[in-house]
Amino acid sequence: MTKSLKSFRERRAKIDTEIEQLESQLDAQERAGQKGAEVLEVKPARGGGSYVLQKVKCGKSSCRCARAGGELHGPY
Repeated sequence: MTKSLKSFRERRAKIDTEIEQLESQLDAQERAGQKGAEVLEVKPARGGGSYVLQKVKCGKSSCRCARAGGELHGPY
């Protein structure tokens, strides 16, 4: 294998990893948005998966988070 081919494969592996991380972030943001939450940060977790820092609604109708534009709980 030539040196340049090896270099390209290493770069491709890094790009694939970055794509997976971005897709994970987008998935987390989409799921959070469906629940009325706000994603602040997504980081890869050891052993796979992701660590997601987010603010969430608690589900109580009388809570400040239930109002339009109300402050969400967290970050968690």
